[in-house]
Amino acid sequence: MLSAEVATYYKANNKRLYEGVMELYETYGYYREDLVSLTLKGKDGVQQIAAVLSDFRSNPLNKIAGRTVLKELLGTY
Repeated sequence: MLSAEVATYYKANNKRLYEGVMELYETYGYYREDLVSLTLKGKDGVQQIAAVLSDFRSNPLNKIAGRTVLKELLGTY
């Protein structure tokens, strides 16, 4: 629905959606997203996952990618 609204906005301004998106990238910058997925199987995997989560809870991150963490939401949902 949002993309339809945005496309309508650009059409009313004689631009294609692609041109509008490129303008946004030029104004606010590009970003790259990446994901690494790990599968930890069996009893050892369960123990490894539990250890990682325990470490995160015991030692919360203060910064991520140079940005200060303002609020921790772990376990609040």
